[in-house]
Amino acid sequence: MKNDNDNEQYLTQNTKVKTFYIGINFELGKKIEQLLLNYYHFENILVNIISKNYNLYKRGMDVNDYHILTSPRLIINILYYYNYQYSEQQEYLRNKYKDNQLWQALKETAKKLNPYNLTYIIERVRTAFDTYFTNLELYEQNPNLFQEMPLSPIARNFSKPTNYSIELDKYASLSFLRLEKDNLVGINLSDQMVYIPVTKEQVKKLIEIERLFSVKVVYDNEDLYLQISYLKELNGTKNEQIKHKVENYKSKHITKDEQVKYAGIDIGERNLMAVFVDDENTLSLLVDGEPFKHNENMESIIEQLQKMVRLVFEYLHLHKVTDIYTSKNLANHNLAKIPFIKLIEAIEHEAQEYEIKVHYVDESFTSKASCISDDIKSIIGNRLKPSSIKSILENLNLSRVFNGKRSSHGTMFFDTVINEKFYADLNAAVNHIKVGTDKNFEWLKDKLFKLQDPIKITSEKEFREILMKLQDTKPDI
Repeated sequence: MKNDNDNEQYLTQNTKVKTFYIGINFELGKKIEQLLLNYYHFENILVNIISKNYNLYKRGMDVNDYHILTSPRLIINILYYYNYQYSEQQEYLRNKYKDNQLWQALKETAKKLNPYNLTYIIERVRTAFDTYFTNLELYEQNPNLFQEMPLSPIARNFSKPTNYSIELDKYASLSFLRLEKDNLVGINLSDQMVYIPVTKEQVKKLIEIERLFSVKVVYDNEDLYLQISYLKELNGTKNEQIKHKVENYKSKHITKDEQVKYAGIDIGERNLMAVFVDDENTLSLLVDGEPFKHNENMESIIEQLQKMVRLVFEYLHLHKVTDIYTSKNLANHNLAKIPFIKLIEAIEHEAQEYEIKVHYVDESFTSKASCISDDIKSIIGNRLKPSSIKSILENLNLSRVFNGKRSSHGTMFFDTVINEKFYADLNAAVNHIKVGTDKNFEWLKDKLFKLQDPIKITSEKEFREILMKLQDTKPDI
């Protein structure tokens, strides 16, 4: 069995990932082992569905469904009946596979699992196939690079795995609420928390963690344990200098007469960033995601992301924003080839440069609740109470839960209380601030231009021109 000693690996020049392990006792382990087996079956079924479709496609007997069968958001929306985006693709898959036995088995297995964790399973399957397709292309170009022809991923037809792991969603499937009082860590693999006892030394170590990297449940040759990884800066002196610099900036530039100013940033695919500044005058931003979807050069995409984020922070700086609220929920997603982890890294970098604090929030329901007429904190609080996935989904379909709804194409949000439509992603950006601060935004019903008439950014050049005009009108900045 793994012990509690730290393992570590270097992530960047200044950061390393440290890992330690929490053993799971036999009695609790049998329950968790069964849940892991359900994830294992789900993964195998999905691999079989993709393989059968791809083999038919290669023989000219079917269309290639690979990209939609490996889209986490699309698959989870279908399996759990969420109504969000990709409606045409959802209908396509539902109609095509409604009589497919493997698809029906996938749906039945999914009922036993936590949808938040399934994202990582689907991504793992996609990564395996992506690697296969890349190697196959290299093999066709130069067979001498390989000892044999690359093999397609296959389902592992064992009654149970000998070495298997599940990555947990850090926001929805992990709880430290009972850590200090009861020495328990909660994990959610199905429809309720399971609590793992930890030692006092482990409690102390967990409390000291500032930047959680990943949490996995690992099954390794009859041993079962929780693997917790966290980020640690190598250069403590540099961190202290940065901290001192920020504090010094505050003492010089934030007087008693000045208030902290918030901004919310919603990250997505259609709109790369929806930016809302918490004041009554500043126009909101919608940064178009389309230019990032069709660029085939990943280095070019990352460079564009970094430039666009810098311009967003110039805009925030011009309007004296001190704190931003956003979400990391897309950190491990690459929808439409957009590397969101690089986007988040760019946000963190520019925030440090401009001495703006970044606060991460759980974005659950921020797209479903009205930022004006709903109490998002209460909705999230009710979600965290023990309940089944079925009951959560039933509640989501009750009109009394939310005072509005997102349009079928996902662009606009309709608030049924004030009878107004506004941009859904800006609505979510405001809710990020509400989740993080408990602020009330009812005043927006009298300032709807902030949600209805944003500046729409479609190119870096256009954004720079806007910023130059703003700088000309703000000579004191």
